[in-house]
Amino acid sequence: MILRISIAKTRAEVLRCQYFIAEIYNRHYQIMFSEDGHDLDARIEPYPQKYLMGTVDGLLVCAFGLYTRNTYVERYGGLTDEEVLGQLESAGVADRYVGATRRELTKLVVRDGWESFGLARMILNAAHSRMFCEGDWDGDGRPVLLLICGKVSIIERFWAPKGPVRARYLAPFPRYPVHSEYRSEKDPMQSRLIIPDVDIPAALRELTLPVELEITARAPKVGG
Repeated sequence: MILRISIAKTRAEVLRCQYFIAEIYNRHYQIMFSEDGHDLDARIEPYPQKYLMGTVDGLLVCAFGLYTRNTYVERYGGLTDEEVLGQLESAGVADRYVGATRRELTKLVVRDGWESFGLARMILNAAHSRMFCEGDWDGDGRPVLLLICGKVSIIERFWAPKGPVRARYLAPFPRYPVHSEYRSEKDPMQSRLIIPDVDIPAALRELTLPVELEITARAPKVGG
């Protein structure tokens, strides 16, 4: 089977990704989404603005979102400019990212029953293509810094040390009721920073989208 990973460009594709992500988050975590308002205490989160979609024979099997503005980490994580600057200075690239816009990779989902195909890693790696995460969506030409937040176990599984992209520690992520279904004292959430120039391997950063990848032809579970 062939997995096709592409950027959702039409309104229909965006809506398809939104419904897909909302359905899975609601089923597994009792989380809802809204474009108009958000309230983490009421378990309502904001939709991302951009999406990467993975399809097999037209079936949407995985998706990943991107906040291109008003990132989750900045809104709710208490992120400071000093924390970001400290990591940029440590990497020796502070001068390259003066006035940089911050975006956030978020809301990775895989269709139920398709978890054994390795789709999560495939679409996550592809999301680091500059065509997706560094696209000049706002038309201002500013350099882009990437943020992520998530459980430590997930970050360390998909990013370094087990994945190819480094995600630099920024701060612990505060506790909110909306995260109660998956975070714990033993597996807390963190905010991390990805500096594209130094943290993303060239092969991923220069990946051309759409891309087609062969996946192991194992039948999905009943109900997938």
